[in-house]
Amino acid sequence: MSYPNVWLHILNNVSDLIRKTDAERVSTNYSAAATGAHDVLFTRKYLRKYGIQTISDEEISEHMCSGGVEFHRSSNKLASQVLKSFGYEYYSDIDIYDRADIVCDLSRPVSTEYHEKYDLVLDITSTYVTNIIQSYSNTSKMTKTGGIKIVVTTIGDHTNRFDLNPSPNFLIDFHLRNGFQMERAFMINPK
Repeated sequence: MSYPNVWLHILNNVSDLIRKTDAERVSTNYSAAATGAHDVLFTRKYLRKYGIQTISDEEISEHMCSGGVEFHRSSNKLASQVLKSFGYEYYSDIDIYDRADIVCDLSRPVSTEYHEKYDLVLDITSTYVTNIIQSYSNTSKMTKTGGIKIVVTTIGDHTNRFDLNPSPNFLIDFHLRNGFQMERAFMINPK
């Protein structure tokens, strides 16, 4: 699934909440996961913003010019490096499609091996899962106690996609009843 830089807008708006301190990084190997096998267009400017200087001009050029599976691999590699700059040593994407690191159907209960596994979960695609309650339950179970779960939904008419568009009140109520506390709610206009 392609989310042209919505992923990056999210990180820009929550970077202060998810960034680990140097002291935290020493004591724990933090892990992050995102739902959906995302194709994110990383630019040199964005990577520099988070202090990522180790990407060569050739790698950026290949990333911007590649397509299909190669673009996904490049996106996944760069996403991992961006999250590493925030203090997350490990990154996985979770999706029903076989190009994801973890292939599973979020509309069905996930294996217990994924429960309490991630310190940060970016739940970007639950609105596209036919059993939305199960999907939100899965991503909640995947988030470690004390971890951070970021939920993204869309608002508007999506005539070419299956999209459930849950209300903000539903999302807040669901997560508060499942042991989370809300730190921030905001709207992004990616245009």
